[in-house]
Amino acid sequence: MFTINGITSWLPGWKENGWRTSAGKEVINREDFVELDRLVQGMDIRWVHVPGHSGLVGNEEADRLAREGAKQPEV
Repeated sequence: MFTINGITSWLPGWKENGWRTSAGKEVINREDFVELDRLVQGMDIRWVHVPGHSGLVGNEEADRLAREGAKQPEV
C-alpha cells in the first residue's frame, strides 16, 4: 500500500515540502517516486491493491514470473 498511498495521496505534499514527509523525514525511495510521477503524467490510472497469494490468476502469474526472474543471474 505504500506505493499506492505515495502516488495517490502523499506525493503532492512531499513535493510541496521539498520531498520531506509530514514528520520532516526524507521520503523513502524518493528517486522512484520522482520517476513514477514523471511517467504517469497525462495518464488516467486506477491504482488497486491486490492481496498477494489470494488465488487471482494474474497475480499468481506475476508471482511465478518474479520467482523465475529472481533465479536469473544479474546482468
